[in-house]
Amino acid sequence: MQASPVTSSASPDRLVPATRSKELGKDDFLQLLVTQLRHQDPLHPMDGTQFTAQLAQFSSLEQLTRMQSSLGDVLIAQMSTANLAATSLLGKTIKAAGDSVSVKDGKASPISYTLAQAAASVSIQIYDAKGVLVRTITKGSQPAGDQQIAWDATDDQGKTVPEGAYTVKAVATGPKGETVGITVYQTGKVSGVTYQGGVAYLLLGQQKVQMGQILEVFGS
Repeated sequence: MQASPVTSSASPDRLVPATRSKELGKDDFLQLLVTQLRHQDPLHPMDGTQFTAQLAQFSSLEQLTRMQSSLGDVLIAQMSTANLAATSLLGKTIKAAGDSVSVKDGKASPISYTLAQAAASVSIQIYDAKGVLVRTITKGSQPAGDQQIAWDATDDQGKTVPEGAYTVKAVATGPKGETVGITVYQTGKVSGVTYQGGVAYLLLGQQKVQMGQILEVFGS
């Protein structure tokens, strides 16, 4: 007699185990522990040390969960405080770390920088959003400390540049040709506050400044 082939009536889809999350929460951990106790061999019960260790793990997991919740609350409170503080700076002039300069209505914001020591010459290079050099401004001897120069919002050919944000790079040299430390920063009056991803940004024209970038506040 010819043997009939063995077939299965189960659908292939039923043979594929369901995908579950690889992360165990505190409820899953407790359920596993209870199941382990329920099915342990009465003749070989769980070792006391092992049981204590598992309870300690559960306690640590519970504490970690509470800590994460508390940290989340603290973070929300800090963000709310920072956002409220940002609005109090409206209309005030600030000095902030950054190398941006903005152009609007044919006018550019001032270019500010600090010299670590007296310089024989200073070269200011201005780049557009694509990284193209649009203007180079050269200054002669300048003393150490804060400096500020005006840019007329034109390129090296004398044409007015489009509105937007530009990047400033500065190089300073001393009387013997040595490099002098120079730091570019931003100054301007806060004209508004915008929020992105829960973070407050101060608006200096078209420039965006975070609270952590502020170096000085000069008032209105």
